[in-house]
Amino acid sequence: GTEVVIQGWVHAVRNRGGVNFILLRDRYGIVQVTVSDFSPAEAQEAAQGVRLGFVLQVRGTAAARDAAAVNAGMATGEVEVVAEAVEVLSRTKPLPVATDGAAAAGGEG
Repeated sequence: GTEVVIQGWVHAVRNRGGVNFILLRDRYGIVQVTVSDFSPAEAQEAAQGVRLGFVLQVRGTAAARDAAAVNAGMATGEVEVVAEAVEVLSRTKPLPVATDGAAAAGGEG
């Protein structure tokens, strides 16, 4: 894969068995960032506290997703960035409303 550095807003975050998947968006679209046990400890630690709306810079390797993990609903659904470094550039407070049309994001209400 190719080494890349990307910056953007956190669009979504999920944790599946110790693997963090972060959807990072910018003016061009959305890409999945994967932070796993294979990522350096510093990247894993930084990814643990990430929330919607944070602004991140990620250095990693652009790689093809496994065939079973391809997301046909995303323009970039065939690739992911495997994180080597995650830097939080800006934090946000919990949002009072969800930006994706779901229930309250901040856990209040």
